[in-house]
Amino acid sequence: IIAESIDLKPIDKELISKPKKGKKTTREEFKKIVEEKTKEMGGESGGGTFIMRIQH
Repeated sequence: IIAESIDLKPIDKELISKPKKGKKTTREEFKKIVEEKTKEMGGESGGGTFIMRIQH
């Protein structure tokens, strides 16, 4: 993916609002959730390269 342009003008603060729903979590809880979801998707924490080859 390549960016075609980058816009650095100030953001209108009225367009950004606090979430009204959801569950608050600590940083440690969040890290645990991310690890679990990564394992569910077949990935490994620590990154890496994924190559998909499609042949016709």
